[in-house]
Amino acid sequence: ASYLSFYPDRKIDRLILTGGGVFLKGLVSVLTEQTGLEVGIGNAFEGLKVAENIRNLGAVYAVATGLATEEE
Repeated sequence: ASYLSFYPDRKIDRLILTGGGVFLKGLVSVLTEQTGLEVGIGNAFEGLKVAENIRNLGAVYAVATGLATEEE
């Protein structure tokens, strides 16, 4: 089952990648070229105060950050 089969009236206009694979050389450009969509790297730490030494690893910690973040 795919996203579009559940939501046929919605349009996908961009991809946001997370996980360690986002750092594979050329991945963003290949996906942009192959899909014709805007492709970006998600940052789970955006808007959060985190240690400087892990600040640029937000994409890797997306699931853990989501599970640990309390909604208001």
